[in-house]
Amino acid sequence: MYSETSQDLLVELDPKGRVLYLDVEGERLLCCTDTDVLGQDWFERFARPADRDASRAHYLAFVASDVDTPQAVDDILMACGVERRVLWHQVLLRDADGGVCGARLSGAFVDAADASDDNLPMLRDALKRLHELRFALDQASILAITDRRGVIIHVNDTFCAISGHDRDDLVGQTHAVVNSGHHPPEFFKQMWATIGSGRVWKGDVCNRARDGRLYWVATTIVPFVDRRGRAYQYLAIRTEITEHKETERRLAAAVDELAAANDRIVREHARMLQAEKLSSVGMLAAGVAHEINNPLAGVKACVTALRAGKVGPDRREMYFDTVVDGLERMQNIVTALLNFARPVTPSQTAVNLPDVVASCMLLASPHAHKRRVQFEQDVPETPPRAMGDRSQLMQAVMNVIINAIHASPPEAEVRVTYVEAGDQIALQVRDQGEGIPAEIIDRVCDPFFSTKPEGKGTGLGLSVTLGIIQAHGGDLKLESEPGQGTVVSLCLPRWQD
Repeated sequence: MYSETSQDLLVELDPKGRVLYLDVEGERLLCCTDTDVLGQDWFERFARPADRDASRAHYLAFVASDVDTPQAVDDILMACGVERRVLWHQVLLRDADGGVCGARLSGAFVDAADASDDNLPMLRDALKRLHELRFALDQASILAITDRRGVIIHVNDTFCAISGHDRDDLVGQTHAVVNSGHHPPEFFKQMWATIGSGRVWKGDVCNRARDGRLYWVATTIVPFVDRRGRAYQYLAIRTEITEHKETERRLAAAVDELAAANDRIVREHARMLQAEKLSSVGMLAAGVAHEINNPLAGVKACVTALRAGKVGPDRREMYFDTVVDGLERMQNIVTALLNFARPVTPSQTAVNLPDVVASCMLLASPHAHKRRVQFEQDVPETPPRAMGDRSQLMQAVMNVIINAIHASPPEAEVRVTYVEAGDQIALQVRDQGEGIPAEIIDRVCDPFFSTKPEGKGTGLGLSVTLGIIQAHGGDLKLESEPGQGTVVSLCLPRWQD
């Protein structure tokens, strides 16, 4: 922290020792203004006459050395007409091409008591460490010091380089000279409220360079407070993070693009699910119509006979039972078809798997009868329940059962069994078909891959089924040997009571 009576001063000289810059504290301590001394020979103006030539020679040798290592100097200056001892640290200044363009001298006056022979080595060592830290910070960071009103009283070369402004353009101005307009007024109001109360403020700030280019800096502002706790100066330490911010922006844009792509994939997947479902509905419709026609013909015959009064009282009850049974069968078929085809919002519930299989078998029975294929379902004593969406699982099971029917020869059997293992339940559909050749078994779940003749299938059935099962946290497994049929296992999370 700087005290109210700071003894620190900073001056910059050109290669010949003429003054380029003198900070505010230097003006106070040397009883002059920068306009009084700019361009003047520093050693002619402030060196003790007896040491003038030696001090100038030492400085010129340092400039000629072209070595960036800071150098400590113990010197006597004429300050306000009084000889005062100063401990300097000097570092070279370089231009944009790397050439030496002068030196920066930063130091502190020491009074007589502090400068005693006993204390002097300790003071030199402490000042050396202080200025080494200052040199390192100056090389690594963008530095600025302002007064309590925010008026800039010092900036380092890095600040000038990144902003594109000369030091003379910055000193005496506020940071409004680099304000980009990116941040709302409330941003800086909160910043001033923080540092004005003596607390350190940290944040990322977007500034505008002289050429209009925007750049970002990670900023830490440290307030220097007096003995009454009031801030009288502020040190701003900044690190450029423009590239980091650009990377953040690109990452955020990529995340948005991925989210949008994911939304498109979800919508396309839903469309594929519904398209495959409607394809299955179309395939089932003819069979369902035939299945409905049979009981419908019986119901019509019974109603016609009852209306004509051709049924005696002793047989009338039987005719009514036949009508009711026929209507219930038609209702069950239509309800199962509607439940299968109707788009619904997915939900996670306890799904009774044997009930789902029974509904699918009811819908698929016309196809099974046409091909003379028998259905069998081995239902455990406690019906297994899976966690998932009933409508989607019904579509997955229907796809597998239809495939099993098509793969089976006449008089064959399609059997459904269940295997429980830990927190998983496997619904297995086994057919007695020719099996799947080893060279294509890894491709049968690929979209649009089909072994059926052209025009006889969409090639989406197993692909959609795999997507549904995986969306439920499960998996689809295939086991097949030529001539031994195929087992399709739908592995699903068990419902946990």
